[in-house]
Amino acid sequence: MKCSVARESLSARLDGEAGPVPAARLDEHLTQCPPCRRWYATATALTPEHRLAPAPPVPDLTERILAAAPAAPRRRGPAAGFGIRVLLVLVGIGQLAMGAAQLGGFDFGMTGTHAGHQAGPAVHLFNESTAWTLALGAGFLTAAWRPRSATVLLPVVGVFVMILSGFVVVDWFQDRVTVERLASHSPVALGTVLLLSLCVPAWWDALRARRATASGTVATGPGRSDIGTSVQDSAA
Repeated sequence: MKCSVARESLSARLDGEAGPVPAARLDEHLTQCPPCRRWYATATALTPEHRLAPAPPVPDLTERILAAAPAAPRRRGPAAGFGIRVLLVLVGIGQLAMGAAQLGGFDFGMTGTHAGHQAGPAVHLFNESTAWTLALGAGFLTAAWRPRSATVLLPVVGVFVMILSGFVVVDWFQDRVTVERLASHSPVALGTVLLLSLCVPAWWDALRARRATASGTVATGPGRSDIGTSVQDSAA
């Protein structure tokens, strides 16, 4: 039997494990191999010492690690943006009221005559405007109830208002829109501003969190290598 195989089995015996060589065959090798007997005697003496040796002291680096970590972004309380949300509720109710009025036939200067007297495409266009008005009202109320949804609603409403503004300017100079109809666009314009007001603080908090994280990675505080060095120095 090779000594390397025997010593592997002897090491397993010291650990209380089964080795690759049967116990009787291993004992026979020990009686015939003085180097393995000496190796086994030394290992037997060292094993309890290492098992019972105290762990090296490790410094408490909690404060240093916390000092090096970036500060958590400040979360806004439930009262943050409360006034904006109240205004959004009012705008949403106004939009729903306009939609209900259009369902009743009031056209807000859209056609110049009562919608009931229009036919074909004009009636369908009026119905589309009514559906969009009601949808905007529901969207504003949802954003007031769940402010996080404002970030989803703002791109759609914002693009709509920008395109609508272009049409309004052209139609105004070509005398194709009434003052009454222009006034009917004011709630959605105000609602867009309120949505933006809800989104900006969240965007600002996210930007500050990114800056804090970036500054934490290049801060002069202890980095990972410094902490590892401290542990090694203390262990030594």
